[in-house]
Amino acid sequence: MFVTTENFSKVDHTVSDILRFFVFNVVAVINHCDGFMICMCVGIQVFNLSTHPYGCRIIQRILEHCLPEQTSGLLEEMHEHTERLLHDQYGNYVVQHVLEHGRAEDRSRIVAQVRGKVLPLSQHKFAR
Repeated sequence: MFVTTENFSKVDHTVSDILRFFVFNVVAVINHCDGFMICMCVGIQVFNLSTHPYGCRIIQRILEHCLPEQTSGLLEEMHEHTERLLHDQYGNYVVQHVLEHGRAEDRSRIVAQVRGKVLPLSQHKFAR
């Protein structure tokens, strides 16, 4: 099926249903072996998933349950898009999650990217 303007909302709805199922049924039971495969599959779409209502929850659960060596690529891509994620309604939750639960070096990278931009970020609807 090709995605056209006529069927985009139907396709987007189907993707949302799949992600909702994934968040509630699969991510809750990730173990370290399965987590590696999920991290590899998700790694290519970090920004897109981080800015999706259910996808942001998938990224957060992966960061909680996967080993640091499994999430390093995912975090690298997240760091490339930190400022854009901060301005996004759902991406902001992913960055907050790293700040609260991430490794010290990842928190430091986020702080370095935000330094000098605190005032404009505090005035943004989602970046607060």
